[in-house]
Amino acid sequence: MISVHSQDGNIGTYNTATGDLQVKTEYDTHDRTVSVTLADASTTRSAYTIGSLDGVPMLETKVTDVPDRTMVRTLP
Repeated sequence: MISVHSQDGNIGTYNTATGDLQVKTEYDTHDRTVSVTLADASTTRSAYTIGSLDGVPMLETKVTDVPDRTMVRTLP
């Protein structure tokens, strides 16, 4: 079977031959996402540390995606 979508976006049929297409999400002890693994085994990882902005401690989040690009964000 193949997926067929109606005009309102509903799936009419679903291709069950595609296998188990699940996303696996892992969390740390504070219930923050630390990794998301897609069905193709590609993984995006997140790391959390306490950083500093102008001497004020802040949560720093580092996200690394599949092509190994990293984004760092510091939040108050």
